[in-house]
Amino acid sequence: MTDQLTVLVANPFAHDVSGNDEVLVRLLSNVDKTRFKFVVVLPGESPYADTYRSQSATVEIMPISIIKRDLSPAFILRYFGGFR
Repeated sequence: MTDQLTVLVANPFAHDVSGNDEVLVRLLSNVDKTRFKFVVVLPGESPYADTYRSQSATVEIMPISIIKRDLSPAFILRYFGGFR
């Protein structure tokens, strides 16, 4: 048996059910578990946490900060105005 490659997935949203949850469940159910080990980090228990666990993923609960970027026109002008 070869060493497993660990894949870290950080999902900052534990309360929402979204497309990325469905994609991760499909990935976990189809991936070669002898080659890949998944660690899913969530900020709290999620509706999908038990599903991840049932697919052999390790689920870690820990605080996650969401970084938001201001995409207002003023921000974009300031940001790109610095590049010349």
